[in-house]
Amino acid sequence: MGRMSVTERAYELARTGRYHTLMGLRRALETEYTISEVSAALDGRAIRKSLKTAWEAAGD
Repeated sequence: MGRMSVTERAYELARTGRYHTLMGLRRALETEYTISEVSAALDGRAIRKSLKTAWEAAGD
């Protein structure tokens, strides 16, 4: 089985509730993926908004 995609990992991390900003989440992802992979995966307003919703829900 292959490595988890950046997007899948981003949602997994967001749901932990440990990250309260996109920058914190990006930094965590950049320890596992290249900067260009992370940038490509998070390039878009819709995904950033969706990830924010995920980490906010985890904090409730």
